[in-house]
Amino acid sequence: MRVVKTITVAKKENNLELKFKYTINVSLEGIFSTTLPSEIATLFLSYGISLNENKLKNPGYFYSETMEDLIIQVNKVIELFFSRKVIKNEIVIRFQIRTTCSYCKANGATSDVVPNGRWVKDNKYEWFNGNVNQDAVHRYPYGILVYVKPFHKTIYEYNDKSTKAEYVFVSSNENFDNRYYLKYLNDFVSIEPIEHIEMHEVDYSEESAEFFVNLLVSICMLNDKIKDYLNPDGIKLMIENKVRLLSK
Repeated sequence: MRVVKTITVAKKENNLELKFKYTINVSLEGIFSTTLPSEIATLFLSYGISLNENKLKNPGYFYSETMEDLIIQVNKVIELFFSRKVIKNEIVIRFQIRTTCSYCKANGATSDVVPNGRWVKDNKYEWFNGNVNQDAVHRYPYGILVYVKPFHKTIYEYNDKSTKAEYVFVSSNENFDNRYYLKYLNDFVSIEPIEHIEMHEVDYSEESAEFFVNLLVSICMLNDKIKDYLNPDGIKLMIENKVRLLSK
């Protein structure tokens, strides 16, 4: 490839500034191309701007049959960068809940739980599972995993009418006046997202925060009951005392 031109970009607008250079090359077939500097491509990506990749998987790749069109393509991306504006700010609660179990019920969902269909005399039963596919091949321990955290959500819009949402953790130093459950929920520590499970969100309200606080507190209270008894002697003691952990 032959270098045909180096373009210098220097622009400042709306408290944003860009300063970089990019080099335009031309192939033997007459195709013009360029790849933006990695730090500029990373910046554009962080602003929600989609970029093509070159053969080396480096983002910020542009090509065209004419140099003029190539420059226009790059300028459009630069304009997108400077056009970003905030259209909404709010607090949301992001959560994942993973349940793993597999069981049967006779005569519909209101029936009692049985371990499998052989327990149902008339062979009329329905299988129930958690929200993760589980069967004879894909087996997991029965249980529930919960991730939940409040975030500041900012929605940005660009001049092409595309939007992007960005999330920032709620700071523990914020003013939580009249937001007791938001602070309570936010102050749970050492919690990480669950792999391979879709992230969901609901708008923050004290009622929604209270719901998730109660869910986490219930898990903590269950831990209080069993963590010191998870050995043969402890299990025997719970059996003798007829401890019922989660039964209805």
